[in-house]
Amino acid sequence: MYLAFNREIASNAARRFSPHVDSRTMHSLAWASVSPSLRSRVSLQGEPPHELAARYGLGPLEVRTVTGKAVELAPFEIGRMIADGRDRFCRSADIQPATRHIVVDEKIDEAVAAQLRTYLLPYIGHLWEEGAAARAVGAISPDVLLKLWALSEPRIEADYLLFDEVQDSDGVMLSVLGQQRHAQIIYVGDPYQADLRTAGRGQCDGADRRARVRAYGIVPLWRHVRGARQPPACTAR
Repeated sequence: MYLAFNREIASNAARRFSPHVDSRTMHSLAWASVSPSLRSRVSLQGEPPHELAARYGLGPLEVRTVTGKAVELAPFEIGRMIADGRDRFCRSADIQPATRHIVVDEKIDEAVAAQLRTYLLPYIGHLWEEGAAARAVGAISPDVLLKLWALSEPRIEADYLLFDEVQDSDGVMLSVLGQQRHAQIIYVGDPYQADLRTAGRGQCDGADRRARVRAYGIVPLWRHVRGARQPPACTAR
């Protein structure tokens, strides 16, 4: 099985590989494995950030910037931080939300930012629990669906798994692959390349991508890309 980071790469691979190679994305595997009721929730309209904050009883917050100036965080911003923190948790390999999943504007004083993360963490946990509840009916994002599937410890029915663009992958994707002890896994990636469309999704930066590729013992491998030889990297486990 060939696993790609996004649908476009998987579709392109499907046209190039022989019919016996199944080309998929992690999200498509998750989608095919979960219940229809869970899939139906992905298409529902999500809750606007300001309504989320209001439902949790959160009003404006006054915080201090690095210059000492007092500024106000509107309910919309607070709700967005909670939803973003939930989604970043879902894309991680962690089993529960943590303060590191909460992104605070770098203009806010560091000590205040730490307090803000601690304050918002319970709300992120509550939002995650709402979406993960067995009888929940509210909207969920594809990231929540993928996380629920990953936590179910799925088995991918394949003897060989080739995971492409590992430098763009999420922690949750790598955690699923780490569970596939029955299969030989080949990781392919380029530590100096990243999909710019994933910016803002909580992906690692350039240094972290290079560390990730090194951590998997990936070594140079040449392949043809658009008629030119370019050096990505790969490793087998």
